Amino acid sequence: MRKAVILLPAWNEKGSIGKFIDQVFEEEQNAKGWSFEILVVVDKRSKDGTLDLVENMARGNRKIHVIQTDPGLGTALIEGHRYSIVHLNPDALAQLDADGQVKADVLPRLLGALDKVMIWRRARVLFREVKIYLVPLGSFLPKGLR
Repeated sequence: MRKAVILLPAWNEKGSIGKFIDQVFEEEQNAKGWSFEILVVVDKRSKDGTLDLVENMARGNRKIHVIQTDPGLGTALIEGHRYSIVHLNPDALAQLDADGQVKADVLPRLLGALDKVMIWRRARVLFREVKIYLVPLGSFLPKGLR
């Protein structure tokens, strides 16, 4: 079973993020051969209780992780990817908007596309194992997978 970490940058998303996290986990059953973990990256400027809500969810689900970062989407993505690689050891990384603007049902299709085009391998460099990561982009899905 391969692990996909789904990165959810969040800023004032208290009203939608709980339901969206549930929707992401519902799609796990449609992504054959993959297990999901979610990393919510909360912007320090978020003042609506998003951080408290997600921290409470994470206490009840070991597959939900939370970090807080300095302001900005770019910062959230960099820190989220760094945290995922260092602490969560994913086979694939995906990023969705925490407000559900991109529907969670895209995840099985993206990961399925990876399965079709990727030969999963590991390389040994100076006696150290190095993983190779691919970032699937929804706009570049092959015809028939959209």
